[in-house]
Order: sequence, then C-alpha cells, then structure tokens
Amino acid sequence: MAKLDVARMSTAARESLQARELPDEVDRERLTDYLGGLCAAIGGALARWQSQAILRDVRVEGARASGGRVVGPEVEGLIRGAAPVGWPGYTHPLSSGIRDQVRRFERELRVPNLVWYPALAHVFAAQAAPTLNLPSPLAALAVKARVHLTGPEIYPAMHAQVTQQAGRELPPGIESLMAALCEGFDEVIPAWLDATLVTQVVATGPVPSFAPPEVPGGPVVGGSAAMLRGGGFF
Repeated sequence: MAKLDVARMSTAARESLQARELPDEVDRERLTDYLGGLCAAIGGALARWQSQAILRDVRVEGARASGGRVVGPEVEGLIRGAAPVGWPGYTHPLSSGIRDQVRRFERELRVPNLVWYPALAHVFAAQAAPTLNLPSPLAALAVKARVHLTGPEIYPAMHAQVTQQAGRELPPGIESLMAALCEGFDEVIPAWLDATLVTQVVATGPVPSFAPPEVPGGPVVGGSAAMLRGGGFF
C-alpha cells in the first residue's frame, strides 16, 4: 500500500519552522520536536483513512464508471490519540482543522467517467458477473478534491479552529507552526495521490439488449459498483 511519506513531510515542516520567527517564550527545539511527532500522527491517521475508506454508489454504463462517494474513518481522534502528549492547546484545534479538510476532500472525490470495466462493454448474458475495476490513481478521482489538502486551504481551516477553541489568546507560536505544517503537507500530498491506487471496486448490472439468439449480448446499462469490504485504496 502506498503511504504518505512521513519522513519527508516532517523534514519539510521542521525546516520551515526553524526558519520562522517565534515568540521569545517559545522553546524552538521543543516545538520543532512536537511538530515532527504531529506529522507522524497525521501520517498514521491518513494511513488508517486510506486502509478503511470505502468507495460506493459508482454508476456503470458499459465500460465506463462515474460518480460515487467515499466514506472513511474520522481522522481527528486518530491524530489526537497518536500526537505527542502535553500539547492539547495545539493538537486539538489543528486536528479539528485537518478533520474538516479531509471531510471536504472525501465529499468531492468522484470517478470521472473512467474506462474501468472493458469486459462490461459487451456481455453475453442478461446480467454481468461481478467484475473488478482497472486500478486508477487516487489523483484521477481527486481532480477537484485535492485542493482541500493543500496548504492554502488547510491553513485557514486550522486557524478557524484555533480561534474558536483558544479564543483571543492563541497558543504561542501556533501560527508559525501551522504555516510550517502546511509546507509539510504540500511536500507530500501530490505524490501520495499519484501513488495510491483505487482498486477492488466490483461492478455488475443488467444487459437490456440481451435477447438471444438474435442479440447474443450487449453493454451493461444502469449498472453499479462498490468497493469490497475492507477498502481498496492501495
């Protein structure tokens, strides 16, 4: 299974933080270590999302698939459970902001009329047998959705949660921390989307034109597809 490059994400984020201004009361090295641990927690949460998310309600017309919806686990609690202890004022709002963006990402994932089922273009039966899709990169489904996992979108989502949860007194250095974390995201998300394959999406459907012996077969019309239980983002 393709995984988010946590080491690369952490390196980019930590280097970015080291170059940013911080309030005098902030221990730069301690905050940098926390950021590295937070990146690891985020990577673990997205790996869990990837392994458990399910694609459903895909429409199938002949060889082509379109639409669908993705439902995955909640990442907020996963991040909080794995993040370094002792930093709730930072971890809680940041995990909430990332949760919001993953939800938006999920909602806009779509199969964009891909040729996933060549065998279903001509079926010699009244009903097509269950057929697996041709694997495609997650990036193909995320043409519109991917923007929600970019720094310019993640930063305001996290900032809104910081303002809501912390009130007027923001945790010291958190704005620099968020900006550095966003650089980490931008460093690894495109490669993760390209490397992750959408697989195990099983399609079936009726073949209305099937009328032997005059018409021995035809395309699936009004078919549907869904991932096997256990997910298929590999």
